[in-house]
Parts: sequence; C-alpha cells; structure tokens
Amino acid sequence: MPSTRNCASDKGGRMPLLEVEGLCVDFRTARGPVRVLDEVGFHLEAGEVLGIVGESGCGKSMTSLSLLQLVPAPGRISGGAIRYGGQDLLALGPARMRDVRGRDIAMIFQEPMTALNPVFTVGQQIVETIVRHRGMGPRAARAEAVALLDAVRIPEPARRVDQYAHELSGGMRQRAMIAMALAGQPKVLIADEPTTALDVTVQAQIFDLLRDLRRQLGTAIILITHNMGAIAELADRVMVMYAGRKIEEGPVDTVLAHPSHPYTRGLLDCVLHVDAARAVHDNAPAPLPEIPGVVPALDQLGAGCAFAPRCTRAASRCGSLPPLFDNGGHLAACWLRESANAAPAAMIGEG
Repeated sequence: MPSTRNCASDKGGRMPLLEVEGLCVDFRTARGPVRVLDEVGFHLEAGEVLGIVGESGCGKSMTSLSLLQLVPAPGRISGGAIRYGGQDLLALGPARMRDVRGRDIAMIFQEPMTALNPVFTVGQQIVETIVRHRGMGPRAARAEAVALLDAVRIPEPARRVDQYAHELSGGMRQRAMIAMALAGQPKVLIADEPTTALDVTVQAQIFDLLRDLRRQLGTAIILITHNMGAIAELADRVMVMYAGRKIEEGPVDTVLAHPSHPYTRGLLDCVLHVDAARAVHDNAPAPLPEIPGVVPALDQLGAGCAFAPRCTRAASRCGSLPPLFDNGGHLAACWLRESANAAPAAMIGEG
C-alpha cells in the first residue's frame, strides 16, 4: 500500500475494495495530446456508494470507462493506477481484463437502447454473462436470467426474457441493463446516469432498486450523475469533477451542508426547491439560479483553476492551479480553502 494517498481511504488499516490513484487519460489530436482526465484519485469501500457529480464534459463517464479499460480510441490511459482488491488492473492483459468485467466490476451504461444488442433477446444477453462468468449450463443460466429479471422488478419475467430491447419500455430496458450487470455477481457496480430520460416515478423505482441491491447483496456502487438530489438520496461520499479533475470530495452530508468549492456551491444552488416551484406555479417566478458560462474545452485549459472564468469569487491567485486542501477528510481544490486551516493533501495538485 503506498504511503501517499489523496485521502484516508481505509478503515482500521483495511485495504479498500477499489482504489484509483493519479489516473490520467490522454486523447491524440492533430495538435498533440489532450488530457481529459488529470490525476484523478478516489477509493471505494465494500458496500459503499460513491457519487461522482458534475456537468457534461467534466470527465465522469470517462472515469468509469477507464476503470474497465474501455477508453475509446484515440484515447489511452497514460498514467496512474487502478487497484481492485490490491491488484493493479492496468497491469492486466486483455484476456484477464475480460474476466474482471462483469465478474468483479460491472457497469450500467447510460443509454440502454444502444447498450443492449437489438438482434438478441434480453434473456440471451443475460445468459451469456452468466455462462461466461459463473460457469452455469444454458438451462440453469436461463432460469437464473428469469430470476434476475424478477429481482429487478420486471413484471412477467418468464415472458420478458424472450423479448428484444425494442419491445420493452424505457424503465424495463433500464432494469434489464441492471439485471445484466448483476448477472456475474460483481462486487462493484458502476451506474452511469441510470435514470437518464426516465420519468420521475421510474427514477424513484430505479433508486429504490439500487438501494435494495446494496443492502441485500453488499454491492459497492459508483453512481455517476449530474443530479445532486440523487447524490443526497443514495451516496455515502461524493466526488465533484470539473474539466477532467477532482475538485471536491468528502462525506455527502458534509459536502452538501458545507460545500467548499464555488463550483459545488453553484451546482447546489441550481437545484430547484419546493418554494421556487410553488412561485412558478403562482405566476410569480423568480429567476432560476445558474452557473454562467460552460465547461471549457479541454484543449484550451490554462495553467490555473479551470473554473476561474465562471467563478464570481475568482482572484489573481486563481491563475495558478490550487492543490487539494484537506480539512479532516473533506477535500477541495480551491485557494479559498487555504484560509480555512486546511492542509494540502499528500498528493499535491491531484484531482
């Protein structure tokens, strides 16, 4: 176990289930390599839910794809370590990595209609995973597929198992994706925007399902979302990303109650509250809060804080990149934290 880490990640000296240190991902372009993930680090304990939050383009999904070595070309993992149970996954070859995917770490992809193969039934795709990772025969694997569809609350699972993706509703497709991800009995489940394009009722059902999976199976979950409400409802800890870097991390109650980075505060201010919704209904709407500007193009980042051009509290010192300041396990990469008696984390500039 390395002596330097971005936060204290083990409990009583116990090794984390998953640990990421100094993860860097570069994409080749005509003008040279562009860094899309810059020294990202975090850990995940068994049975824990880690929320990763940020706007589109902040690096959330690229982080999850990196864990499974699924970074699309022309991208490549250019540095860092990804350890599962103490083993560095980046040292594994393609064949051994295929054993990890689905068996140890599985992923619920963002768009089930494109992630599910349209020419195979839902059941065939689940059975393939069961046979591959659990060694069951076809008959037993099919029975297990029906049981999984039932476990994720798909009605009439014995009939749905023989249907194709286009025959299922959006909520059923998302549940089928969850069943497929669970087919190999993984210890880590990555949920990448699992409620995208679903109505609020179905979203609540998916969140209930993830909560039940964690409680009943002890599954550790990485929840990737832009929805701070989902983070508050499900996560134990939260990591905020911006422009390919980690800019804040800590226990979810602490971060939501006392956000230390202006970007995190901006995300929380943009959450529509009941009073604001009532004002809109009463035809007396107040202006909805927003974060001005957009996430910068990653090939146009300067030397300083990437959020400074959008930050109302930016100062001259923001022209240099702040380290992650650590205040009792609550990390934030903002110069404002320097005055809050927070010490720089061991990995200066990480995230």
